[in-house]
Formats: sequence, C-alpha cells, structure tokens
Amino acid sequence: MKKLLSIILSITAAVCSVMPCFGVDSPEEELRFAAASDLHYVHPVSTVDTQIDSEGKVSFNSQSGKYTAPSGFVIDSFLNDCAENDECDFILIPGDLATYGRDFPQEHENVAEKFRAFEQKTGKQIYVINGNHDNGSGSVTDHNRFVSVYHDFGYDEAFSVDEGTCSYAVDLNGKYTLIALDSCDENYSLHSDLNSSRMKWVHAQAEHAKKTGRKPILMMHHNLLEHNPFQTITMDGFIVSTPYITAARFASMGIELCITGHSHINDVKSFTDVLGRTVYDFSMSALSEFPAEYKLFTVDDSGIAYKTANVGGIDSNALSLVCSGYTQSQLAAMQEDYHGFVSEQNEEKIGQEIEKILSAESLGIKEGSPFYPLISTALQSVTNYLDMPIYGENSLSSAAENLGLTIPDSEFTTLRGMICDAYAGTVSGRKLYTKGSAQYSVLTKTVAVVLRSSLASAADSELLGSANALLERAGVSDGIANAVMKRNCELFGFATPAEKLAFSLIYSLFGGYIGENDGTDNRDGFLSTAKETGISRIADFFKRMIDWLLNLFRFS
Repeated sequence: MKKLLSIILSITAAVCSVMPCFGVDSPEEELRFAAASDLHYVHPVSTVDTQIDSEGKVSFNSQSGKYTAPSGFVIDSFLNDCAENDECDFILIPGDLATYGRDFPQEHENVAEKFRAFEQKTGKQIYVINGNHDNGSGSVTDHNRFVSVYHDFGYDEAFSVDEGTCSYAVDLNGKYTLIALDSCDENYSLHSDLNSSRMKWVHAQAEHAKKTGRKPILMMHHNLLEHNPFQTITMDGFIVSTPYITAARFASMGIELCITGHSHINDVKSFTDVLGRTVYDFSMSALSEFPAEYKLFTVDDSGIAYKTANVGGIDSNALSLVCSGYTQSQLAAMQEDYHGFVSEQNEEKIGQEIEKILSAESLGIKEGSPFYPLISTALQSVTNYLDMPIYGENSLSSAAENLGLTIPDSEFTTLRGMICDAYAGTVSGRKLYTKGSAQYSVLTKTVAVVLRSSLASAADSELLGSANALLERAGVSDGIANAVMKRNCELFGFATPAEKLAFSLIYSLFGGYIGENDGTDNRDGFLSTAKETGISRIADFFKRMIDWLLNLFRFS
C-alpha cells in the first residue's frame, strides 16, 4: 500500500510541476466598476410646470419640467456615491448622456464638466459611449463633436478608434480590454447599425485582447439580446437587428460581458453558442428616472458578481434655486430618498399613460365612427374601474360577486396600483408576475371582471338600450348583456375557453414583461465564467485519487 501511495504521489508531483507550462494564471486582476446608463441630462427649466418638447424647446405636452429638472443633480449624487465607494475603481456609461444632446451640445458640455470634476477629485476614470439621443448625422452634434466633447472619457486612452463612428478600445489593466462600440445609426434617432465594418473592427479589438493576454468586455447602447418577449418585433429600435447572430459572433470572439442600455430595463440575459461559449447582456435601467438605479460589478476569472444600487438622495436645495414650484415635502423627499420619490412619480406618470391609452382615439377610432359610442363607453367604464377599491363595499370584488365570481385576497388596493406595480417590477428587474403566481392570478381575474363588466355595461347602454328599457318596464332590472355575462360566468367561471386561450396567448407574448423565471437574478447575483481546462481536470483526478488512498490507508 505504501509503495502504491508513493507512486501516486510521485505522478501527482510531476503533473503539478509541469502545470505552469500550460498557462496557469498568475494572481488574477479583478475589475471593480459601476455602470449607469441613460443619464438623460436636461438643463433645468425655471419652473416645474414648464413643458418641453422633443427638441428641448418650451411647449405644452406630457414631458413636464418636474420630471426632467432633477437630472443633473441625480448625476451629481451618482458620482458622489462612486467617489466614496471603494468597490468602484471606474465607471462605464453606455449612452444617452443627454436627452437633447443631438441638437443642444451645451447639454453634453455640462455633463462633461461634471465628469471632469469627478475625475480630478477622485482619480477614477469614466468611460462613455454614445446613445441615440447623443449625436446624429445632420444634427448639431455629429459623431466628431461627440468625440471632441468627451475626449477625456475614454478616447484619450484609446489604442484604437473606429473612424467615422464613436467606437474606441482601451486596455483597462493587464487582464481586460474595454471595447466601447457605437451601435447607433446616425441617420435615425432610434435604431442600431452594426454593419460589417463595425463588426470587423470589434473582431480586431478582441484579437488584440487575446494576443496581449487580456479578456474583452463590451459596452454599447442597444441591447444585444431580447430582454422582453419578441423585442425584435415589439421594440425593434431598442435591440441590434440580428441579436442571436451578433451574440454568437461576440461569444466566438471571447466576449463574455456586454453592458447595454436604451430600453431602460434592469435585466440580465445570456446566450450560449454550440461550443458552450456564453455571453451575458446586462441591460441597464435609466439613471435619471424611475428607478434611479445603477449597478456595481466585480469581474475576475471566476465570473461576474453584480449588485444593484440606487441614488439615495439629491441636493434638492440646490435644485430649488434653479427650478421653482416644488413643494417643501417634495424637496424633503428628494433629499432623503430620491428612489422613493421617483417611485411615487412613476405611479403618476404611468397612470397618465394608462388613461391616454384608454381612449377610442388612441385606438384609431374617431368620433363619428359607428363603433365610437360603444368603444368609448366601454373604455370610459374601464377608466372608472382603475381606481375603484378591489375589496370592500362598492368594490371590484362586489362587482365580481354580482357575476358570481371571487377575486383572491391580496395586498393590492386598486387595479391602477397593480398595473403600476407590474411595470415597476419590469423596469427595476423584480419581475414577480410569473404565470401561476398570486400577483398574476389577482391581476388577470381583476382585469377579467373589469372587461366583462365594462363590455356588458357598454352593450346594454349603447346597443341594447331600447330593448332594456322595455324589459325594465316589465320588471326585469338586469340588462340583456349583463344577464348573458352572468350566465357565462355560471358556466365557465372567470374565463370561457376562448378567453383562457386568449389569456395564454397574451401571456406567451407579453408575460416576460411582467414575470420571468429564467434562473438568473436581474438585480444581484453571480454568474460563473470559469472554464475547466484539461490540466485542471487531470489535477483534480489525482487529488481525488490521493484523497481516496489516504482514507483507505487511514482505516487499513
């Protein structure tokens, strides 16, 4: 036994002695950085009631000064957080630095001034790339001007730039190379343009990284992968035109980490090619609006560790000096908990958007159309139900009971609140409304009651009004449509077979917006990128063999 053990130990020692020849890494260098996207800086307007249009000019539309005025102070707070955080050695920003930067370069100048002061104060580097709001062909800010304004934030360290675009590459340390890729189509304000020339340039930078013993990471504005179901169809301007082909090419280049923005969603997706090479796409939410969050990363040979952080508070006293009209309670809320403040503002904004959607005109049905009275009445009924209590007297639950149905108990109070909660979960990476969850059950059943009640009410008043009047004289109080709806509920419960099919189709198309279960935490987690080599497998085999022999010898 002792002789056999000595032979095994000798072989193990020999294997271990040659392992350095196979490129075993020296002590690893890790990357520790923050990433924030879609800063959307807007120079503060004078009052919160000021309305600004898509060109940054004063007008009257839905984008109020109260939502945009704090943007610069949010950036200041984010930079202060990064300055004081020992876990942040540098910052990545994948685009949309200024909301109206294409036509108002002064917005870029203001952002660059903030960045410059941060770098001078901390010695930490900021790396940027452009977004669709930042530059454009024929705009005041073209790619040359963008590069000029942000020269100190990546371009000054670049070993390679892609002429005619905003792309550049820089070595971060002895272990990693950053590829900052201009994914924008300069001729359009929204879509991507990863043409063959840009992809060849990316490949060249990845090859440079490989030859110099570094790993490439990539930053661009447009999403690499679909972060919502059928994003290439429903949000085609927010994702590269051929996501899975592009992801396969990136994976083949050795790119494992991609930081993106544009869609304002906190979400992580991965793609693995046929050879088992994986690339992770981290889509970042917008810093300047709800949920006012960013991410902290630690990357090394073992994998990618990440966690979500939020802007704790802003200097609302300074904000009040340049933009009047905020209440003292609003200023205090922004100072103490900006994340909480924008959460409340988000409910207001989403509520406004819901009411805009719930109109016949938004569906393309104009007044005078034969369907206008019916559709308009039904949608108005839905609007009325939005803020009706879900539980208690005169509630959606009582409306459900009138149909012989029951809405499950939950913490929700209104349908509007549920919709806002579902949207907030999507944007912030807390997608709770998975099919079969309690939230999804309450949401779908509440919606079913609202739609059935609204349609029956509209049909009784607009289509069957005369017939219902005759029945009422005969002592029949229920409308015809309402009676039919009740009978349907008795037969089928919350949904007829056709309605169940419709719910399934809707969830298969849009369920990923409000709920997912892909095994990856969107907010905080660790993703392994470690790859087991042939030598490490041999070493592990001999280690397990020694352990087995030692145990055998110990008990012999």
